[in-house]
Amino acid sequence: MTTPAERATRVQARVNQIQAHRDIPLLSDQIREVVRISQDEDAALDRLADLVIANYGLTLRVLRTVNSIHYNRSGQPILSITRAIVLLGVRTVREMATSFLVLDHYQKRSPELKQLMILSMVTASHAERLTSWTTRVRPDEAYVCGMFRNLGEVLIAYHFPADYASILQQMEAAGISGGEAAFRLLGFGYEDLGAAMARHWGMPVAGDGMLPMGTSSGLRAVTELGHLLTGAVYRAPRPPTEEELVALVDRYRADIAIPPSQIAALLHGAAADVRKLFASLGSSPDELTLLERGERPDPAPALAPTPEPDGYRLGSIRETRDRLLAEVETVTVGGEFDLNRALLVVLEAMQRGGPFDRALLGLVDRDGAVIRGRLALGPEAEALSAAFHFPLGSQTAIATALMDREPTFLTRATFGARDARIAKQLGAAEFGVLPLVIEGHAIGCLYCDRRSVSSGPDPATLMFLGRVQTIAEQAIAASRRPAVPAVIGTESRRSG
Repeated sequence: MTTPAERATRVQARVNQIQAHRDIPLLSDQIREVVRISQDEDAALDRLADLVIANYGLTLRVLRTVNSIHYNRSGQPILSITRAIVLLGVRTVREMATSFLVLDHYQKRSPELKQLMILSMVTASHAERLTSWTTRVRPDEAYVCGMFRNLGEVLIAYHFPADYASILQQMEAAGISGGEAAFRLLGFGYEDLGAAMARHWGMPVAGDGMLPMGTSSGLRAVTELGHLLTGAVYRAPRPPTEEELVALVDRYRADIAIPPSQIAALLHGAAADVRKLFASLGSSPDELTLLERGERPDPAPALAPTPEPDGYRLGSIRETRDRLLAEVETVTVGGEFDLNRALLVVLEAMQRGGPFDRALLGLVDRDGAVIRGRLALGPEAEALSAAFHFPLGSQTAIATALMDREPTFLTRATFGARDARIAKQLGAAEFGVLPLVIEGHAIGCLYCDRRSVSSGPDPATLMFLGRVQTIAEQAIAASRRPAVPAVIGTESRRSG
């Protein structure tokens, strides 16, 4: 009989071995960075936006969540990641980001591991969809708990393949569950290892598994039932009968009031969710045949489906630009708003709608002598903001654009010697500068760039940039009535 102290020692030894693996320190650093920056909600906004926009699967997940009935009651699609983070909250997006970092890391490692990650995401989707029949359980929280429910098995399968093979053999020989076989052979359960590794990454989980501190009975129920449904449908030797599924669900009737007629629709919808997710990550149909077990033909329509709004099907670049501009106008023009957040939405619209690799807001110092980077989005945004530091009396394209109050866009073919030095300083192959003019004074600029050579922006892109520029000027002008807010004259954490 293993004592709790012996079990904890064995688990910690495995955590130490995992952390010694050559590619794990980078993953650990990435997760800890997400946890760290999320401690300050205002400071985390642009960093989290960068992280989400850089990961297409995570972008889809965040937009799908924010456009669900639980968060978006207006019915108007939300396409801005920055606005989505504000509405969802940094904590929610942090949990999504950490789960996707783990997913992205392990699903690439081997076909066998990809199948385990598919099962983890199926459990996540089961748990999320089950919240339609519970009270006081957030769908996004259920999704993350479901996704991490199987983390311990993923860790053993990848980092200790010989042990995992023995566990699978023990399951078949003794006719027991994987969790029981793991405990017999390792001296601890999968959940023990998953929770210990999550705590090592700085994630707030309880001591008895991958659930947050203070977990409600409803959240525990949807996570466990989601996991059991995955096992019954995808891991059992034969498909479960309708009666067996009803009996399984009935065990959680006190917390989950899903009608028996909706079980097939829930399984079908979850499988469809996961198929779309892995397709967005580059998986081929052949790698996703496992999902056919849950995709039963003609399931009954769900009473409370997870919405799939137009807001995250991006469509054509023209359609995307129109949606982003409409959303930017909603956030920035009229009413009370946080100027920093509004300007981040402006930068995101410019970056994604251009599309450009990076976008930046530069502001002129109080003495009018220098323009500095204040906020930026895109790869190496912090380095860009630090390098964006130009005297206004210089003959650079940036200083000239502000002096003339005219936008400029320079490509490799139109660079002069000074322009080439600016491009090298900023790490750009081509760049554009749009002055921000308030009450006749150039108070700053919007900057955008691409890091590879192109033929330059077409007329439609230039028109789009002009609309973004006008909206930004309107937002800043509105914020200055009756007084200039602190953000305009205050050094940000990204100042040069």
